Amino acid sequence: MDTTRTALIAGALTLVSLAIAPSAVAGASTHEYVRIAQLSLRPEVLHIDEGQSVGWLNVSRHAARVTFQREAARHMICDSEQAFRLTESGLESRRIQGRQFASMCQLEPGEYRYTVELEQSASGSGTTGLVRQLHGTLVVH
Repeated sequence: MDTTRTALIAGALTLVSLAIAPSAVAGASTHEYVRIAQLSLRPEVLHIDEGQSVGWLNVSRHAARVTFQREAARHMICDSEQAFRLTESGLESRRIQGRQFASMCQLEPGEYRYTVELEQSASGSGTTGLVRQLHGTLVVH
């Protein structure tokens, strides 16, 4: 097969794969991510459209926990809390270890402030200590 024909076939396959990408399918949900780094959240303020889901990817060397005010649970659009649970202190993610992520259901339009606590385990004792708190905002349009 000649190079030109191979390039045309590859280009056509790329167009077909883009045409049937999950984000292009009606009703398909897409994810946006906040990166949890050592000293910051990237982005600190995340704007998403209604129908999109959000996830937090921990790229720090500490375990992280994302916490929203309890009120945020009333604005979730899903049947389960997934990686989040309702506690006395708020709507809280499970511990997100380094190189892991936690994903949240879709939210109704609004502005949601949250806190990310970076924790470090004390060796051998099983207890944790707070290393740093980071603050972020999720804006759903």
